[in-house]
Amino acid sequence: MEQFRNAYESHQHSLETLTLINQYEEFMESISTVADFGCGAGLDIEWWSKLEYIEYREDKDGNVIGETVRQRNYRCYAVDRDTKQIDTELPARCTTIQGDIEQRRVLSGPVDVIWCHDTFQYMTNPIGALKLWNEQMNENGMLYIGFPAQSCHVHNRWMSRGLNYSYFNHNMISLVYMLAVNGFDCRDAYLKKELGNPWIQAVVYKTAHAPMDPATTSWYDLIDKGLVNESMKNSIDRHGSVWQEDLIALWLDRQHYFIKD
Repeated sequence: MEQFRNAYESHQHSLETLTLINQYEEFMESISTVADFGCGAGLDIEWWSKLEYIEYREDKDGNVIGETVRQRNYRCYAVDRDTKQIDTELPARCTTIQGDIEQRRVLSGPVDVIWCHDTFQYMTNPIGALKLWNEQMNENGMLYIGFPAQSCHVHNRWMSRGLNYSYFNHNMISLVYMLAVNGFDCRDAYLKKELGNPWIQAVVYKTAHAPMDPATTSWYDLIDKGLVNESMKNSIDRHGSVWQEDLIALWLDRQHYFIKD
């Protein structure tokens, strides 16, 4: 449950997910704008801004006769409260924005992807932050959130750690609730939380549903809108609440996993 020792270690952790996302070629072709919320040293948004793909040439019979490496040329935004942390040379198409991502809109227009790695645990108003982020995304845009839980089973022991500036002990259930209340699709989503690994990760998409009032929106309301997955629906139908031991979710590797602490 340790923090990363440096920005390189953080980026290496991000690459595990970025590499999986990059395999979804149709999705990668469909997007043009990416924002990294809480970009830190900027290594993750550098990856997005310099991403390449291979264009294959075929003959009239469909045989590959050559290939060319091309740039994705995404329009990128590196966003952080302290952009002095950025420690890499970003290309000209990557705009640096200094701003508070949970207090106001920081983007001048909507984006296709918001990437948020190792940042969400510091939000003092996480529900409000997700509402703001939703407002800055195109419909069907992708939101990635990844952060370490403060409580986790490690080597058969339940461990809790209080990190500086982290005021909430999120779990996958609470994250999904907050995402779905804010109009993100947590039914056709990618979710992962492994036993013994503190990291909670979610890849979700913005729907046409407007953010709802968290004070009055129940799990049943989210079921009616089709915003939670089948295992959550079944758990709610059985118990009247979500039990984590019931949860099964798909991850980006196309495998189904039980959600475990």
